[in-house]
Amino acid sequence: MLSDDLAKAASGFAPVQEASLGRIYQHHKTRAFAILTAWRGERTLEENQVAFQKLKQRIRGSGYGFIPLDGVGQEKVGGKVVEASEPSLLVPNKVKGPDDGTFRKIALGWALEASKPPQYAIFFATPDGEGGTDGAVLKVGGGVEMKLSKFSPSMVGQFYSKLRRGRTFMYAPSAEESVEWLGVKYGDPPQGWIHGMGMQSEGRLEIARYSETLDEWRQEFAEYLD
Repeated sequence: MLSDDLAKAASGFAPVQEASLGRIYQHHKTRAFAILTAWRGERTLEENQVAFQKLKQRIRGSGYGFIPLDGVGQEKVGGKVVEASEPSLLVPNKVKGPDDGTFRKIALGWALEASKPPQYAIFFATPDGEGGTDGAVLKVGGGVEMKLSKFSPSMVGQFYSKLRRGRTFMYAPSAEESVEWLGVKYGDPPQGWIHGMGMQSEGRLEIARYSETLDEWRQEFAEYLD
């Protein structure tokens, strides 16, 4: 259930501090959009800033606008789990209604060109034509990583989105998309915060254990895997 303020925001009658979050909700309900970044952990800050500027130029050069936001996640540094953020962009389609595949292809192309090596994944959502929304973490190399269609405003987790005014939101699986995992809490770290948001939704994320190897994980859970 949306709060009264957010419902007003979606209708265009919200206070200024709610307008940006309401705008996100409007896009969620009425048009396709993509969330993507050019940030990669193995590059220097300067290299990431250059790649991010190129991504913005490509998007603008294609005739699209965007909403800047921070993709917030966690990473392990010096044995400690710390919060980390990646400058990201939410790019709405120019036209309302379900995407016919054209905008999805364009968005994946931006992610592919944004950096070398390319991004692992983007988040993409489109109205389903029946009053709902289909959202998913898409692999840039092809395929759907996780389905996440539930818009959750003012929510945080290990991985979430934060607007520049400080308001937060995240995506989670709908009741039909939920998957229960047995004992799968950790393993390889996510490939960026968008991938992490999907892993988080499936309950297979415990970042404090990322130092363990897959073999160590298998030994600990051998009785469940046999």
